[in-house]
Amino acid sequence: MPTAAVNGLDIHYEVLGEDRPGTPLVLTHGFASASAFWRPEIEPLAETRPLVVYDVRGHGKTTAPDDPESYSLPAFAGGRAGRSEARRVGEECRSRWSSYH
Repeated sequence: MPTAAVNGLDIHYEVLGEDRPGTPLVLTHGFASASAFWRPEIEPLAETRPLVVYDVRGHGKTTAPDDPESYSLPAFAGGRAGRSEARRVGEECRSRWSSYH
């Protein structure tokens, strides 16, 4: 289970279709969900291109912060948290990609 360390959290992510050509598409699940819930829908897409899915803070297999304010929509969507989590997962995957390609 790969994780990326971001702001004191372990962000769970998964790469599908690693062996497919193209730039990876990073997919973020909706609020109160997890990346595993939509796996049946994205597996066919992973047959044609590389995908990166991850669980946002407090969801799925990602660390859950103790502070309830960490889960507010403004804190996640408008703040640095969501952007830094996505960016860090992308950096982790770019690092992995360079070792494969």
